[in-house]
Amino acid sequence: MTPDFLRALLAAERHGIKVAPCMDCGEHCLDRLDPLVLVEGSSPPRCLYHVELAEGRPGTQGHHVGGRPSPLVLPVNVNSHKRLTTIQELAWRLGVEPGTPAAVLVDVLAMNAVLALGTEVEQ
Repeated sequence: MTPDFLRALLAAERHGIKVAPCMDCGEHCLDRLDPLVLVEGSSPPRCLYHVELAEGRPGTQGHHVGGRPSPLVLPVNVNSHKRLTTIQELAWRLGVEPGTPAAVLVDVLAMNAVLALGTEVEQ
């Protein structure tokens, strides 16, 4: 997602403008309105997971716990993978080196939080 798209979504929210939800997510699925996982320019509006399925891909990606070069790779829903990768990048910008025990700890805590939100769409 481009920073301009994210800024536009945040500005729309501030002004009370509704963001088009993912047309395939259920009414109570948090993914349906999350600007981080909504695919810019998709028509009809869809989240990453549902775009993947529509294009014949499995909707999961391998997540390197602690970042590369971690040998521990877990399959996660692409929407959760986007969130986890964003958290990793923020940690790295704060000085946490990828693949270190500190990076693994940050990632495990992030995975616990992201997966506890219940945003994994039903397959």
